[in-house]
Amino acid sequence: MPGSRPKGIAGLGIREWTCSGCGVTHDRDINAARNILAAGHGRLAVGIPVL
Repeated sequence: MPGSRPKGIAGLGIREWTCSGCGVTHDRDINAARNILAAGHGRLAVGIPVL
């Protein structure tokens, strides 16, 4: 059913896009890696030890 799929699933094949406002090209995988890295750094900053 088309209406039962999670939001955004149709765009999972889109790996790069260009911002219509500023013209910068973004890569989905690089953006995800940066978000994961930032979350890890945030956890270390609050004192969660490295294993």
